[in-house]
Amino acid sequence: MPREAAASSQSYISRPILTLPRHLASVASRFEEYRQHKGLAAIPGRVLQGIIQNLDWSFNLEDNNQIFPVLEQKSQEFWALKAELDGLSSTDPEVNRLREEGNRMLNLGCFHEAEELFMESKERNLSSFPQTSELALEAARDAAISARIAKLRFNPMGYAQAAACYAEADAICREVAATASLGYRNLQAHSLYDLGMEFEDRGAVDASIEIWQQLLEDEACEDARLRLAVENSLGSALLQMSRQDPGTTLLNEAVVALRAALE
Repeated sequence: MPREAAASSQSYISRPILTLPRHLASVASRFEEYRQHKGLAAIPGRVLQGIIQNLDWSFNLEDNNQIFPVLEQKSQEFWALKAELDGLSSTDPEVNRLREEGNRMLNLGCFHEAEELFMESKERNLSSFPQTSELALEAARDAAISARIAKLRFNPMGYAQAAACYAEADAICREVAATASLGYRNLQAHSLYDLGMEFEDRGAVDASIEIWQQLLEDEACEDARLRLAVENSLGSALLQMSRQDPGTTLLNEAVVALRAALE
């Protein structure tokens, strides 16, 4: 997904759904032709109407190059969020109520409200899990699936949410499955690194480097393959950052990390 689409999506706000006037209906018709031509997954017409209704009205609605990337991204977000909502199962009636309300808002094209309801239902569901090993690992796997879905959005929010989900999986596993916990922490670092490199967020890259350094210092990180992967990732990240910063400190740290991976 082009960066322009990710940037444009920040101008997306939720408003009540109205019957589309003619000029907005024209946008829906043109996008449907574009979608079919590119072979994109279809979304319900009512959802597309809601997405268009919620667009920032400062957009030039006659400019397909400005409108279509945003609508394409929102279509991807619809399916990603729908998969998360549909995949959430619970015996807690309140969790199910929140999930159903989230689906209702999503089907109206109100993504922000749907995502808030999903996160609320997910948090309540996780808090209700007894902390046994089997259930904790199941909850961690659910969080990891949510992370992979979030990364499919290919925008800063998706990568940040993926990192948060992996951090959640790490926290769940830390007391019952140390090896799985370390693996999720490594994936959290990768999500932050991808966010930083793809969208020029230096803070996210620095956070990934810090996590990898902490992993190598963790006495529980004994698996040779994981250590090798972390050392390679850390060395590569430090090498990338050394090209942006004057001096030799980061370069020297990169050499140390990569040399450790070769030993």
